Amino acid sequence: MIKVNDDLIVNPMHVASITWDRGHSYTAMTIHMVDGTKHSVRHNPSPYGGTDCYKAEALIVAGFDKAMASVERLA
Repeated sequence: MIKVNDDLIVNPMHVASITWDRGHSYTAMTIHMVDGTKHSVRHNPSPYGGTDCYKAEALIVAGFDKAMASVERLA
C-alpha cells in the first residue's frame, strides 16, 4: 500500500494508469483505478506536510514492479 497523501492510500496493483494535468499555476496527478474510480491529487510539496506527486508516482511504479517480480518468481 502506498500513502499518496493524508487522505489517500492506494494498492499499486489496483492502479490502471496515472495521468498528469499541468495548468498555468498548478500540477495535479490523476490516479485511475481498475474499478473505474479516479483520484485527483494536487502537487504541493512542502516540508510541512504537502504532497509530492512525483514521489508518489515513483513509489506506485516501484510498488507495482516489486509485486510483478514476486508474481513472476512464483510462476
